[in-house]
Amino acid sequence: QPVDTTYSTKGSLINGDHTYTLTRTTKEGAEKQDPDCGFNLLANSYTAPIDITKLDTSNFVNADACIVLYNTGTFGDWNENKGSTGQSPGQLTVIPVEAAKAISEEQGLPTTIPSMQAFFVMAKEGGGTFTVDYETAVLGATNTGNQMRAPEAQDEFNVLKITIEGKNTRDRLYLLENEETSEAYDNGYGAHKIFDAPRGHQMYATCEYGYASINCSESFVGQTIGLKGDNEGEKLTISFDTDRLENYNSLFLYDKLTGEYINIIAGETYTFFGIKGANDNRFSIVTNPIDKNQTPPFVVIGDE
Repeated sequence: QPVDTTYSTKGSLINGDHTYTLTRTTKEGAEKQDPDCGFNLLANSYTAPIDITKLDTSNFVNADACIVLYNTGTFGDWNENKGSTGQSPGQLTVIPVEAAKAISEEQGLPTTIPSMQAFFVMAKEGGGTFTVDYETAVLGATNTGNQMRAPEAQDEFNVLKITIEGKNTRDRLYLLENEETSEAYDNGYGAHKIFDAPRGHQMYATCEYGYASINCSESFVGQTIGLKGDNEGEKLTISFDTDRLENYNSLFLYDKLTGEYINIIAGETYTFFGIKGANDNRFSIVTNPIDKNQTPPFVVIGDE
């Protein structure tokens, strides 16, 4: 707005548990629900942050156990990115509540909803709710500060952060490894990738349930990774954060297009040039650069 303005509001601040009612709308005459429906815009009305790591799947009824935060930017940033997921200004960060316990703030995933901050929760169907437990998620957050690493109960998670950077954009993919999770979508552990026409390239995990910005599975090995972009010939660099990666003597990212192997454990980076379009089967993760059979021969992704 062009001039400073002061807003005054009268009312009572929330200082107890609060349940948000969620809605989901079906387009008139549509046989299936619009995949973009179900986004409920909520707000943290407490004068303290909500600690996402103190939430669990029981706080969500008929809803994805994820908090979706907006990366601060201008209206132009938002209009250009149109609500896609990523790390650039104007994009959305999807935070599964169980994965947040394993991925630290230092690895680039927010774990708190600031006071008065707006956020999204996705309703799976009508009649959904999202509940905040005041004593645990709000007072607990103000007493302990931001959670900087996973608690003891979550130390069994292996975390691999993959970052892809172009000229003006950056995107991140988080892979989590835990024997108790499945190849299907585990609510609270996985986050769907939200696409639109990006200014650069977006990276995502290709899974049985579709595409993910955060994926939790039994093993990194054999994980297929896709790449989508609009800028033909853009110089791209992939790097890895392995601070929470244990029990691997060797791990490689295999580029099926170029035949290159990038040593993840050694902290190698990979620079290459982007191709316009989407390739859901571009990369895979293997433990031995000689054995290409560790990668799936093909991946089938259903579209409705």
